[in-house]
Amino acid sequence: MSRIFKKLNIEDEPSSERSSPDLKLVPPSAEGELRSPLIQTKTSNPQKFKKFFVPLFLILVCSLLGMVGYRFWVNHQVVTTPAPVESAKVEEVIKTADGKSPEDAKIHHEATELFRAGDYVKALEKFQVVLKKYPQDSVLNNNIGLAYLKLNDIERAEMFFQEALKSDPKDSAIYSNLGSVKIAQQNWDEAISYFYQAILYHPEMIEPHLNLAKAFEMAGRPMEAIPEYQHYLDHSKVGGNPEIRKLVEQRIVKLNSFSRYIN
Repeated sequence: MSRIFKKLNIEDEPSSERSSPDLKLVPPSAEGELRSPLIQTKTSNPQKFKKFFVPLFLILVCSLLGMVGYRFWVNHQVVTTPAPVESAKVEEVIKTADGKSPEDAKIHHEATELFRAGDYVKALEKFQVVLKKYPQDSVLNNNIGLAYLKLNDIERAEMFFQEALKSDPKDSAIYSNLGSVKIAQQNWDEAISYFYQAILYHPEMIEPHLNLAKAFEMAGRPMEAIPEYQHYLDHSKVGGNPEIRKLVEQRIVKLNSFSRYIN
């Protein structure tokens, strides 16, 4: 800094002195320093700094408030966000007598009916009776995981889904169900990963797109949620679930409004 200041002092000298061959630089006195243009320049720097710092500081504060506001908005919109959809519904994946005795197939069927009726505790009891004979059956493990998920026993649900995945590592429904577990645990990043894997192994499934959209929202990535919600609307069956479709349409409108705000 001192070199720059000296150069500035030389440039501030009268031209007649600068052109003199006998010119010798003499260190200014303490009194001269107080009156020199150098000190004036130095005292004006904080003002220039404030001139640029204050707007930058305000922009930073507004950005932080915007992020906090968005998180607050998302957390208070959870009730209106479509709930996770278990892709591997019990009635869609149950095996009958394939590889099982008629008696076991009957118990399996009874468990399925109980599940459909919402009696998840009794359904679990019957599923587990059959599981003792077929512990590696991915369908049984997946269905038990679904029953535990319905009972909000998240840890056990994840355990049985992981067990099902060992026997069938390319089952997209199991990945989607694990994604629902991670949403319940508020682990958005892992939920996103599982839903992506579900889509990878079964691109035609639409439920993972709906769940992926919710995970993106909760992870604070609203712009990535919009195309997933739209994909659900574009590819869901004609008619579909009118309540879910209505919620999805509302989410798209709100997220688009928010995108205009942050842009």
